[in-house]
Amino acid sequence: MGDRDAAQDQVRAALTSGARAVLLEQEVFPLARAELPAQLRLIGFEEVAAALEASMRAERSLEELEGDLGCLSRSMPSSL
Repeated sequence: MGDRDAAQDQVRAALTSGARAVLLEQEVFPLARAELPAQLRLIGFEEVAAALEASMRAERSLEELEGDLGCLSRSMPSSL
């Protein structure tokens, strides 16, 4: 629908939930949203960490948001 602000909010929420799932799968207790990127980097999930961090700090284009969802789907544990 082209509502970039709403899309960014939804992608940020999806990235946050996905990050928490990844961390729990790796037996790491997820901390607050602002701390998730550092936790993800420590366990080798740089791409998701960068996407989540960008969604919190900068306005993302719709294309970038689509890419962020793609990196999340590639990183999700297979058990989910």
